[in-house]
Amino acid sequence: MGKAVKRNRIKRLIKESYRLNEEKLEPGKRIVFLVKKNINLDFVTFKLIEQDMKTILNKIGQDI
Repeated sequence: MGKAVKRNRIKRLIKESYRLNEEKLEPGKRIVFLVKKNINLDFVTFKLIEQDMKTILNKIGQDI
């Protein structure tokens, strides 16, 4: 698989995870997600992304 294929797969996983968990975020807030360049994208799963997404959104929700 080429670099673009892996990059687009990660984008799709992040978008879907956010869509499923966005109710935890206050309306009108914006978030930017960045993916580190040096991680191996072959082993990234939806479950891992969703766990991280829940952690991030819970932390943001507590800071409000």
